[in-house]
Amino acid sequence: MFKNPKTMLILFVLAVIAIFALFPTFGNNIDIKDTNGPENYSLCKLTDEDIIEGIDGDIIESTQEGSDTHFFTGRLFSGAEAIYNFENPDKSYTINLSKISVTEGNLRIVVVVDNKIVYDFEPNKPSQSYTVSGFTDNASLRVAGESAVFDLKFEIENS
Repeated sequence: MFKNPKTMLILFVLAVIAIFALFPTFGNNIDIKDTNGPENYSLCKLTDEDIIEGIDGDIIESTQEGSDTHFFTGRLFSGAEAIYNFENPDKSYTINLSKISVTEGNLRIVVVVDNKIVYDFEPNKPSQSYTVSGFTDNASLRVAGESAVFDLKFEIENS
């Protein structure tokens, strides 16, 4: 059909570009199904290591009200991401979660300090708090989900 190698290469490159244009999230999103039922929010496939290392998932919508209040919404979110990183190990940070609403899938919200999960927040239980202090390397608030539909609201207090 096309005997010119340059033409074949150009057509191949155009085909690859067309595939990525049609599927812009190809290779980035993961889809982990909820296999433990609608009333059980515990993770089935994601491990502690996955949560600590992070797995790029679907985009989580986030908004911020002022400098301390954060809102996150996930729609069929699968993956594990840091949603807040604590920067100064000399300070104490109190995380006040006022809303964790999970309506579908599995969700885990944890505090990771120096590459260890140190605290789990309970899904669908409002008004939870945890204080992070004394870390040496890193600390973050992380969300991990498997086809999760959720709303999350929290504030960070520094001292």
